[in-house]
Amino acid sequence: MMWHVKRHTQEYQIQIPRGRRTEHRLVSVSVVQYSRYPAASTVVRLLIAIAGITCIAMWPGWSSEELPWIFKLIVAIACAGWVLMFYRGLRGWRNVARQWTVPHQWQDLPETVLIQAADAGARVQGLEWKMQTLKYGRRFTGSATLSLQREDQGKALRCSIEDQLERAREDLIVAVETARLELELEEDHAK
Repeated sequence: MMWHVKRHTQEYQIQIPRGRRTEHRLVSVSVVQYSRYPAASTVVRLLIAIAGITCIAMWPGWSSEELPWIFKLIVAIACAGWVLMFYRGLRGWRNVARQWTVPHQWQDLPETVLIQAADAGARVQGLEWKMQTLKYGRRFTGSATLSLQREDQGKALRCSIEDQLERAREDLIVAVETARLELELEEDHAK
């Protein structure tokens, strides 16, 4: 699976003596990794579309004159809905597996540096989300739900996640600086 850098910009206008000029400002940068497999809802939609179209195509009474035209119209609309579901399923085939929202101080780095540090960044972001979940008492899923049954185990889990987060942040800084240094060395070697 590959990482892709997405830069989100915002348009704004500047008043100048002869009118207005449109400028673009960088709002956020995210590095996204897509899953190879579609979401479960996409698979269900595709199966419904295929089954529905197959049933209509194989129905022997479809061409008979005994069926009223309104029934045929309803079935045709349902078939169009299945085709639309099929199209939307294909369009949404790429499911986001992991994502890292790049902090402001690193948004101007080259894409190669961001992509090399994306694994560490996604890990930091995931651990930060777990900390927020523990802090605000939201529903926590996964193997840690058993640890939250007792108060002392919840504190131990919080300390463990804090330690992991601290190490992951250090790893992220090392990954960014290493990627930046490698890029500078490649540029110097190319000269």
